[in-house]
Amino acid sequence: MRFGFGGKKTTQDYVNYINKDLVWSKVSGGLTMTGTGAKIADTQVFPYDSPLNARPNIADIVLLITDGKPKGQKRCCELENALKHTSSMKNKSILIIGIVVGKPLVRMTFNHTILKMASSNSTLFNCDFLHLDKILDQLINASCTSLKSECICQSTRTLDYVNPNCPCGTKSVTWMEPKPTCPGQQIVRNTIQPNIKPGASFGVGNHSILYSYNMTSGINVQCTAAIEVKVVPCQSVPYNPATHMCCSGELHSIKPHYKCCGRGEYNFRVEKCCSLNSNIVGWSDICPGDDSISV
Repeated sequence: MRFGFGGKKTTQDYVNYINKDLVWSKVSGGLTMTGTGAKIADTQVFPYDSPLNARPNIADIVLLITDGKPKGQKRCCELENALKHTSSMKNKSILIIGIVVGKPLVRMTFNHTILKMASSNSTLFNCDFLHLDKILDQLINASCTSLKSECICQSTRTLDYVNPNCPCGTKSVTWMEPKPTCPGQQIVRNTIQPNIKPGASFGVGNHSILYSYNMTSGINVQCTAAIEVKVVPCQSVPYNPATHMCCSGELHSIKPHYKCCGRGEYNFRVEKCCSLNSNIVGWSDICPGDDSISV
């Protein structure tokens, strides 16, 4: 639905619009963009933990009213985005009240989907279009409580460093897998995207692993494990060991058959590095002042 509230300034402007212009033919649409709306609410309206977004002493509340399962112009990703961003808001202690409206047989087809987005069973309501006023008191009672999401899943963050001498430029990282805290509930099913476990290898950069948990109450809880991989700087200059090597503080591009020798590099197929003074000489030559070699 599309409501034209943007140009209204006074109370009377709103009253006139609601009484005269707010008709179904003008506000109805052909899609159910729940995921788009949830993303806006999560990232723009309520980007912080409740109650830090607007009034610091008033809890943040989202009223999710819909007459159908999330459906956009494409096959994805309205439902995926709706579950992702409602879960994110619940993790920020934002209360989500779901209202499933429409004919009883239609409501049955998507009630379980909206239950995953609401904060709990007690904050999900069913009603037909003509009797929304009959659940008004229930909505007020649910909204005016200090109820927080029944499930909280704290995301984790891990920082690790690639060994500068690692030829592949990756690092095996161990991290703490986030788990939901849901009193009186159990995990029915969980998925991990991508499907990897602690100890997996990562290249230099930022990486995110999404954990999704379906609980016995029917709600879905999501949280992430954020992983950042850095490299030990070479003379305070960060670099990627997959493409460069640090030779005693001097950066060199990686080339086939080359190794470090002091601050320089040498082709170990035709040259040798003198261990005493890091001189580079041919294989048939003798290192100055040192008969030992390092290959």
